[in-house]
Amino acid sequence: MKKCQNCGQNCPDQDVFCENCGARLPELCARTKQKNFIPVLAGCCAAAAVIIAAAIFYTGMNRDRSGESRQTETSLAESSKASVSAAVPSELPSSTEAKSVSYKTYYVVNCQESITLRNSPSTKSSEICQIPFGSAVSYIETASDGFYKIIYNGKTGYALASYLDLTPQDEPPAQAPADTNTYPTYYVVNCQESITLRKSARTSSGEICQIPLGAAVSFVENAGSGFYEIIYNGKTGYALASYLSPEQKSTSSGSYLQVVNCKESITLRKAPSTKADSFCQIPLGASVKYLEPAENGFCMISYNGYTGYVLVSYLSVQ
Repeated sequence: MKKCQNCGQNCPDQDVFCENCGARLPELCARTKQKNFIPVLAGCCAAAAVIIAAAIFYTGMNRDRSGESRQTETSLAESSKASVSAAVPSELPSSTEAKSVSYKTYYVVNCQESITLRNSPSTKSSEICQIPFGSAVSYIETASDGFYKIIYNGKTGYALASYLDLTPQDEPPAQAPADTNTYPTYYVVNCQESITLRKSARTSSGEICQIPLGAAVSFVENAGSGFYEIIYNGKTGYALASYLSPEQKSTSSGSYLQVVNCKESITLRKAPSTKADSFCQIPLGASVKYLEPAENGFCMISYNGYTGYVLVSYLSVQ
């Protein structure tokens, strides 16, 4: 407070003239001003310090966040690259290298409709698909057992080289009948109605067709396991040798057959199996009565009062 020197009235510090007498009030001394200024200055400094601290803290937080963000982005990028690298096998060529690979073009020939693309170079291998006559394929390499490794419609597999050529054919070759001049003619015998032409030389193999009794077939070769490889109506397959003969015969129930193709005798058995017990021996040249066909290459006959089974391959029409 200021004190008027004229009337002694106490007046506020900011007044210039006395409210009581109107006299000019004295100026405050420097110490008083300093005392009044110090609290204000201290308050301003404190406020400034708070503002500066907040700015520093905020800046540091942004830097940390920016660093973490960059680190996270870098980690994600590296992780993404690693995932892509793991997903793509290292042995696969790059797109540039893949484009540079070129294969010879071959064409399907020498067939009527299509050929088989297989999983491995073997006629017993499973089928991938059929490739129609005239189709273009990409030749990769020569494989074993007369096969080529090829690509057809994006599928890689194996096909017989004999059906592939660099030059396409205009149309399928004419289907020629069986060459009876090349192969000897055999006839179906020792059955009631027909025999089975099979895909391979075993009784469990799939059936191609039935060949009726008395039909003529072309003998190719002895396939072993009691089978002949033959051709019937343009179809090549395998049939039991016991039902085939170079002589045209007619065997029906009640007819008489003669024991042949042995040194001394054959065995009459109780069941159609080489492991079955025997009734007796039937000597070479003996006459037996044919009753009916049986399984495993046997037929049922009657001989000397016994009814049993003998292998058909040892019998012939008298």
